[in-house]
Amino acid sequence: MHDFSCSNPNDMINKDLADRSRYFKETEEGVSEVCKVMEDMRNEASVRTYIEACLDFGIKDKEEIIAKLLEKFKFLTREQANKYFA
Repeated sequence: MHDFSCSNPNDMINKDLADRSRYFKETEEGVSEVCKVMEDMRNEASVRTYIEACLDFGIKDKEEIIAKLLEKFKFLTREQANKYFA
């Protein structure tokens, strides 16, 4: 449990965990991976919140909501939008 509270990989006891943490914190590739995951999580939360807002405002038609999603979120494809209603 000690290692999970460390912000510096050099303070970690488990070498494998320290090496992996170092990769994500100190290499360009690792930082890019973390940024991509965080961006994906933020996008997912934004889409879900937008769907909830549509429903709260009385928009119940799936196709209307999907059209609004595709207009608002340019990164979203129709197939991805459909998965929110599966």
